[in-house]
Amino acid sequence: MKKLVVSLLIYVLPLLLFGQTYTISVNISPVLGGSAIGAGDYTSGQTANLLASPNTGYSFVNWTSGATVLATTPAFDLLVESDSTV
Repeated sequence: MKKLVVSLLIYVLPLLLFGQTYTISVNISPVLGGSAIGAGDYTSGQTANLLASPNTGYSFVNWTSGATVLATTPAFDLLVESDSTV
């Protein structure tokens, strides 16, 4: 069975009235391996509820940031913090 690996990138956006805003981006590897929901803009301190769904013939492996494994389950709650990269 083919493996699906999901990684996260955070890009800092300008400071807004109610706090720092960050964009949570999701990269699927391989691209045809599946999909994920939960990417988007979040205010510092919010939780990004992420969910990966592997396509037929693939299995979910993990959520990563660089070489760091963040979670090994398809559903992952990411606490969005100011000035942090995951």
